[in-house]
Amino acid sequence: MYFFFEDFSSSMVPGTFILVAMITQVFILCFFSQLLENSSESIFQALYLTKWYDMDLKDQKNILLLMIIFKNSIKIDTFGFGAISIYTFVQICKAAGSYAMVMYTVFN
Repeated sequence: MYFFFEDFSSSMVPGTFILVAMITQVFILCFFSQLLENSSESIFQALYLTKWYDMDLKDQKNILLLMIIFKNSIKIDTFGFGAISIYTFVQICKAAGSYAMVMYTVFN
C-alpha cells in the first residue's frame, strides 16, 4: 500500500490508515479465534475437575457426554492452511514485512 500511495501522492496518511485498518481486521479475527480455542479447552478442564462422582447418574452421563463433545478444542480453520490463532497473526505480520522489504528493494 505504501508503494501505491508513494507514486500517486506525496501524503502517506491514506496508505497508513488503510494499512492499520487491514492489520486491525486480521488481528481481531486471530484474537477471537484464539479466545474461542482457549475457552473450549477451559470448558473441558472445568468439566473434568467437577465432582462428578457425587452427582446423580443422569448428571454423570450428561457430564460424560459434554466431555466427549469438548474433548477436542474448537478451532477456526482456514481452507487447508491450518488453525487461526495469535501465532497465525504473527506469521502473517512477519511474511508481510518480508514481502514489503523485497518489494522496496526491487522498486528502489
